[in-house]
Amino acid sequence: MTDSKTSQQTSNNSKSFEKVAEQVHELWMGWATRLMHEETLSQERVERWKQCFVPYSELSEEMKDLDRKFAKQLIETYESSSSR
Repeated sequence: MTDSKTSQQTSNNSKSFEKVAEQVHELWMGWATRLMHEETLSQERVERWKQCFVPYSELSEEMKDLDRKFAKQLIETYESSSSR
């Protein structure tokens, strides 16, 4: 495989990974919104969560890293179950 082909695959994998992390964030926002309406949560938690109710692209790198961590776990689980 040529270096440019490897570089392109790495770039595509990185973009795909970020897309999964973005979807994780969208799912979290839906879950958190439902939970806020159905459960009694501390005001501190509600305020902290509301700060994260923004598009993935607007999150701090620290918050994106939390979504990336979960995305990585999902991908690893999928890959290990599909290789059986």
